[in-house]
Formats: sequence, C-alpha cells, structure tokens
Amino acid sequence: MNYNCTIIRFIKEEFFIFKAFLSHTNSDKEFVEKVAGKLGRERVVFDKYIFPEGEDFRDSIMKYLKESDLFVLFASKESLKANWVKYEIDNAEMLLIEEKLKKGLVFLIGDDISHSQLPKWCQKSLVKRISKHNLVADIIEEKLLEINPKYSDVYIGRGIEKEKFTDHLFKSKIKHQVLVFYGLNGIGRRTFAKDIMHNIYNLKLGRGFNIEPADELVNLYLNVMDEVNGFTSKADYKNHIDAFRQISLDERVNEIVNLLKVYSENRISPCLIDNGGLMDSSGRYKEEYLKLMKKINETSNLYLTIIQTRNPYYIDEFSDNDKLFFVTYLTKLNDSAMNGLLSTYLNNLEIRYDNQDIVEFTQYLDGYPPAAQFARNSINTYGLDVALADKTMLSEFKAKKFKEYLNKVVSNNQIKIKLLRVCEALPPLKYVDIMNICLDSNESIKREFQDLIDESVLTVDLQNNTYTLATPLREAVRRNWGALSKKEFEDIATKLKDIYWDEEKIPTNDILDTLIFCLLRSGNNKELAEFTDVLFPSTIMKAASSAYINREWNTVINLCRKALALNNELDSARILLFKSLVRENENSDLILAELSNRKHPEYYPLRAFRDLKRRRYNDALKNYNLALARGYHTIAVYREIAECYYRLDDYENASMYIEKAIEKDKMPNGFILDLAAKIAIEKLEFDKAQEYINKLEIVDTIENVYHRKASLLSKQLNYTQAIKYANLACKRQPPLPETFLNKAFILTQLEQYEEANSTLLEFKSLFKSHEKRDFYNELMCLVKLNIAGWEEAEIFYEKLSSNSLYANYLKFIILVSKSEDLNLSLVERLNYKKEIEQLKSEGMEEFNEQNLFIKD
Repeated sequence: MNYNCTIIRFIKEEFFIFKAFLSHTNSDKEFVEKVAGKLGRERVVFDKYIFPEGEDFRDSIMKYLKESDLFVLFASKESLKANWVKYEIDNAEMLLIEEKLKKGLVFLIGDDISHSQLPKWCQKSLVKRISKHNLVADIIEEKLLEINPKYSDVYIGRGIEKEKFTDHLFKSKIKHQVLVFYGLNGIGRRTFAKDIMHNIYNLKLGRGFNIEPADELVNLYLNVMDEVNGFTSKADYKNHIDAFRQISLDERVNEIVNLLKVYSENRISPCLIDNGGLMDSSGRYKEEYLKLMKKINETSNLYLTIIQTRNPYYIDEFSDNDKLFFVTYLTKLNDSAMNGLLSTYLNNLEIRYDNQDIVEFTQYLDGYPPAAQFARNSINTYGLDVALADKTMLSEFKAKKFKEYLNKVVSNNQIKIKLLRVCEALPPLKYVDIMNICLDSNESIKREFQDLIDESVLTVDLQNNTYTLATPLREAVRRNWGALSKKEFEDIATKLKDIYWDEEKIPTNDILDTLIFCLLRSGNNKELAEFTDVLFPSTIMKAASSAYINREWNTVINLCRKALALNNELDSARILLFKSLVRENENSDLILAELSNRKHPEYYPLRAFRDLKRRRYNDALKNYNLALARGYHTIAVYREIAECYYRLDDYENASMYIEKAIEKDKMPNGFILDLAAKIAIEKLEFDKAQEYINKLEIVDTIENVYHRKASLLSKQLNYTQAIKYANLACKRQPPLPETFLNKAFILTQLEQYEEANSTLLEFKSLFKSHEKRDFYNELMCLVKLNIAGWEEAEIFYEKLSSNSLYANYLKFIILVSKSEDLNLSLVERLNYKKEIEQLKSEGMEEFNEQNLFIKD
C-alpha cells in the first residue's frame, strides 16, 4: 500500500526535532516530493521509511502527528476525497485543539479547488495557492522556524522612523515600487523593511538575493530562476547561462522581472541585499540595476525591497518623475528604544530586573540591537548583577566587538570552534548543508549548533531559511581561531561534491557557489576544471577577498587574474591584484596604468599605498593629499597619512591625522588603535599609549596586543618584561614579521645574541620576501658583530638601504671593532680610528644604544 505522508524534520529547542507533517494523495506525490527535496533529504522521512511492515497505519498516523509541530495539507480535489487524508485532517484538528500540534498550513493544488471547499478548521489556517515547489518549501521552513519563539523578531523602537516613512511616502508625487532601506549592518534594516512591507503594503518580505561586488545580471537571473523554477540538469543550467548572455540588456531585465512576477502573484516582495555590487565606485547604481528598477516600477503590483549599507546620495540629481526608488535611512536605536528592547528580551525569559539596572546596562549597548541579544544571553547565563559588574564585556558591547562574549560562549569547545570557523568562511547555508559539511561521527555537533543559536552567535535568516555567523562576531572568530586552511577548504569541497554533484542533477545555486568557492580557496585547479562552464567572476572575487583577508597574496594574484580573464571590466579585481602585487614586491605599473585610464577614484590612494609600502613616505603623502583634494575622505586615507608622518618621525602631524581617523571611525578598528598606540609610544606619552592598548585589547587578537605591549615596555627600557610579551606575540597565526623583529631587538638589548640570531633565522625562513628589510639587516649586523665578528657584521651593514641613526651607530661600532682587530695592519687601524674620531665629533660617542627602538 502506498501511504501518502512525509515528515520534515527540523532542529528543535533542547535537541528535539521540529516536524512538518505533509498530508497529500498519490496524484500530488510528484509535487510534494519536490517540496521535500528542496527542504533536504536529512529532514525528510518518506512512507517506506516511517511505516514498518505489519504495523497498523492508523497507529502510525497518530504517532507521527503527535511528534509533529506543523500540519501541512496539500489540498486538491483528489486529496480531499482520499480516506487516509480525511483521517489525517480529523486527527490533526483534534491535536491542534489539544495544542499538541502548533499550527496548520494549507496549500491549494490546482485551479479546481477553492478556499470554501476546505474543512472548516482548515479555512482558519494560513491558506496559499502556490504552484512553485521552491516557494512552498520556503514557507514551510519559515513556519517551522516561527514555531520556536526564540526565532521570532522582537521589533521595538522604530515608531519615529515608521512615521517618517509613511509621511514621506504619502507626500511623494509618484508611486514607488522600489524601496531602499540603508544603514549599518545589524541595525535592523530587514526587520524594519519586513514590518513596512507587512503593515503598509500587505506583503510578505521574501528571500534575499545577495548582490556581490563582481556580480553580473546573470548571477541574479540564475539565483531567482533557481528559487522559482529550479534547474533540471547541468545541461539545463548551462543552457540558461548561454541563452541569457546572448540577449540584450533590456531583454535580460525583462527576463528577471518576469520571474519576479511569481512573487507578486503570491503577495511577496523579493529582496536584494547589496554586499557591494549594486553601485559603482562613485556610489551610483549601475546601469543594469537602474533599468531593473525602472521596469519594476512599470510592472503592476511588483514591489522590490533593497537592503544596503551605502546611501545613494546622488538621489537629488533625479527629478521627482525620474526617481526610481524610495530611500529610508535607519540609525541606531535611541536609549529609550534600547531599554524597551532589552526589557522585552528579559521578560520573554521571565527574568526579573530593576529598571535602573536596565538603564545602566543599555548605556553600553550604544543603540546596537545585536548587543542587546548578547546582553540578554549574558544576563540569562550569569545573572544581572554579575553581567553588569563585568566591565570588560560591557566595554566590548559599547565598542561593538564581542571577543570576550564569544570566548565565554565557546569556552574552548572544539566542536563549536569548528562550526564557527566554517560559518565564518562560507556564505549563509541551510541547516542540512552545514551538518553535511561539519558532521562526522560526533553526533553532539547538532547540540552544539543549537547552543550557538541560543546564544545568538549563529543567526537564523527567516526570509532565506539559512544560518550564518552573526555579523559582529565574524572578525572575532577569524582572529581567535584563524581562517580555514587550503586543506580544510578542499575537504569541504570534497564533501559537497560527494553529496550534491552527479552526472545529471545539479545542486541549488547556493551549494554550487559554495562548492566552487571552496575549490578556488583550496587551489585545486584539477578539480576546478570540471566547473569551468559555470565559473563566475563573482565567485572568484569572493575567494580572492577571503584570501586577501588571510594575507595569501599569491593566491589573490592568481584569482584576480582569473577573474579579469572572464570579465576585463572588474576594477575590484584590479584593485586587489594591485595591492597584492605591491605586497609581494612585484611590478604593479600595468595595473595602476589601467586604473588611471579608467579614471578610477581610487587611483591616487592606490599610488599612495604603493609609495607607503615602498617607504617613499613623502611621495605617499603627496598622493594621499591629491586623493583628499578629489573628495576621497575615507578613514583609510587618514590612517595612512598618519602612518607616513609616523615613518617620517613627524609625530605631531601623525597624531593629528590618527585622531581624525578615530573620530570618523564608527566601529573601533584595531589597525587605527594600534597605530595610535605606536605614535603615543614614540611621543613618550606612555599613559596615552596604554589607553589605546587597553582599547586594542577589546577589538584585536591577543597576540597583536602582546606585541604592542612589548613595544611599549621596550621603549620604557623594561626589556625583562618586554621579552615575555614578545615571546607570546610570536605565537600568532598567521605569523607577522614585526613580532619576530621586535623580539630579536629586545634580545639584543638583553645581550642574548645567540637567541636573537635564532629568532632572526626563523624570521628569514618564515618571511622570505622580507629578508632584505632594513630592520632585519640592522639587527643581523649587531648580532653578528657580537657572535661572529666585524667581517660578518659588515656583510649585513652593506645591505642597508637607509642612512638611519641606527645605521650610523652600527657603522660606529663596526669601526671600533676594526680598530681593535690586531689582524689588520697598523695603517688600517689608524685610518679606522680617524673615522671614529670624525663620528665622535658628530655626537656618536654620546649616542645611547638604549634609546634605539625598532619601528614596525
């Protein structure tokens, strides 16, 4: 007997399983199986798996209904006549009354069935007529998530913004169907947009389609096509790519809009999430997306939501009739709203609190909603008094950096660390996909996954039904536990390929993109060759950006060249390629010339960047000032100008520009704070330097903090304490050259020359492209003078490219050693003594070696 039900499994609080009972008849099985397939095999149980032979089916129906949370009826003329479906409907009604089932959901299958033909209690459920199995699966999964109150949006404190929105909207002379919501990540843009779409437009906010910096329209087309219709095979996927690329831009826009109409037919607003791909370098929307907006505004009942961080500031250039989009800016929450948000979180957990404590706590949250979630979890775990007394964590909350919170949640749990590193490296994925990547013989990984959700470390995207690492924690994960290695990326790619890739079927676009991304990051070109036909520049650039963050310069160079071979218009690829070539001391003239010819706004900052890395600090300053004159007032430019002045020993100007960078920086930045500390150290403002280091400790990896502490102590001539921190700093992964140089310098001041020599040899083996740096040669000169003699010391002295104070000192002590070497002739020794006297007359005799300091 072919029984007709399917159970969708879903992770549940306290490691239970949320289930959706799919009630259908044989005539609808093909459609329902597609729905189950979209939701994932790991969470689907078909009849042949759930009904043992010889068991009474009525008992099985009751058993699985009682274990389910959501009853889903696929209502058609045939299913409503089927005896087994009637039996399921009747028992589901009873269980809903008893609250053993949480919700009911009905999908009308076919045009010959209406709402009035449903059983009375089913008519009161959410009823949808949707013909696309992917959209049906999305709605089921969203309902499963909503059953758990932990995943429900807490929406407080946007009354003023909502009033402004409605006021401006109704005063507008034209009807806008493209709505742009912009503000900082994590500020609540999507939650606000969801509320606006629901309460003003009576629409559901649909899934988000990410627009990456190197994306073309074909990427959006494939993502929407994958969501609406899906692809039947690899050949089908490839044919759609080829066909789309053969048509004109206007025709491409029409194809995308025709697909998006499916959303409007089901009262859904599709959503674009701008990750840097909607606008060009000048901050204007790209031509293809303006055409898309125009077409959407011409299409009845189709509304598009756009979420982004950048302000389309050039909106005033449009006349009222030409404005294609309606813009709303979301700021951080005010203190009153944050008080209300945290109070609501605590009330939901039935935690008692004093209003004054809430007021005191929220002053540290700085209007940032994710901080309220982390605060709630800290209070729930440690109690309000203990959480309020933990000033280190509270300071993190205010700085919007959550390293201490993350460390407490993870507590060196290796399973959690594995999950976090995977979720940091990869795009948002569905639960089943994350489990397929991470799951091995250790079943407790599911429980740890749930803990990370409960602690708001992993977040649930209700619109896309995916999980990702909370945005504020991404950098902390990378700094605490390092990025994935090439071998780890290769292992993930192998798992994904084994599970999802075969000769005929093609996985979802998200999985395919993740698989190719991992192959690119692994450098496995042999395996990558199989995907040449479906390799996009946007995926390559995501891999290049990931490698750049991990300081894999040669990998970035190869990937950027690969991306430019596919699309020579990609200036984002040129910029990353240029920076990586500069860092590898390779020729970058051609790339810079191309950017100049293309009149790219970053031309002067990039010229300055190269000058800075080549130690041409005055030239760098000229180019940075040219960038400022052309309106390029970024935090990075101010920071790099401060760096140039620091290198030129102009600490007053360095202080002025680093303070400008700090003032402009909305989120505390480790690179800026570290430079501020270095400048203060050189100015002998040790208390101020310590203040910066204390702030640095909140936002930066601990080894970087140890390095700066070692620098401060070294400048204070406390070398005994300095070497302790320098040793700890050298444990950083990936290692940094300056930590080893600083350690070697401190060892020379302690006259531990053999240890200094070993450290410098380790430096040379780790950083081959840095072995000719003057710091290295200066230190090797001093070390060799003390352990081998002036002959070897002179070899390194002759490699020095600068005539620094330290270089002159080294010349002085080499001459002293030569003048005392009885193996040299009397004439030679007397000549060296004359040179020594000359240097003494220039003040070198009074030079104090302890005043030397390695500037990194």
